[in-house]
Amino acid sequence: MIRWLIRLIKIFLTVSLAFAIAVIDIYYSYDAIREQTNVMDIEEYTPISTIKVPENTITYSKYSFFNVHNNQFDMPVKDLSKMVHEMNTLNMAFIVNLSGFRVLYLKKSLANIHDNVPIRFGLFLNVDFELIDDTDFTEQNEKLIAYAVAQGVIGLKVYELLGLTDKDRDRNRIAIDDPRLDPIWAACGKHKIPVLIHSAEPFSFWDPKDEFNER
Repeated sequence: MIRWLIRLIKIFLTVSLAFAIAVIDIYYSYDAIREQTNVMDIEEYTPISTIKVPENTITYSKYSFFNVHNNQFDMPVKDLSKMVHEMNTLNMAFIVNLSGFRVLYLKKSLANIHDNVPIRFGLFLNVDFELIDDTDFTEQNEKLIAYAVAQGVIGLKVYELLGLTDKDRDRNRIAIDDPRLDPIWAACGKHKIPVLIHSAEPFSFWDPKDEFNER
């Protein structure tokens, strides 16, 4: 029994050693081939710029500035005092958060701003365009825009989903110039707020999302 066990251990050690040697050999052979063929993994690619110009790193703006395109998705619960401190280190006077959303999320976002730093943040609201076929779509969004503006919202942000992935009840893509949306734009005009629309995307965004899509 003992001899059999010793023999089994020797076989195991021999096989393990041979396997380890093979792995090491493959590893170093792979490195040698990569070096000879000038091939590397993309994760290893960290090029050093060859541009030789004087460096002038600016960490603080000479003049106060506005960040007019920002997305703070956690605005209802965000510690704004910490964010204001970070803004101050850059001399950033004001941030426009384009992601105010709607209903409860919008109310909580507005409350956080009003209760803490109302003069440092502006908020845009967002509309759910996939509800376009609801009978009260126009009425509800007109009320939403009126309420939002009354509470201090300064604009409407339209994400790239409109015209790209948003669809109506018949599964047709909703176009930006769909006449059913006219009351939305009219309401924004009535309340004198701007509309920012993200409408330009690469052609491949409309192609199938498969292994051939560069995006």
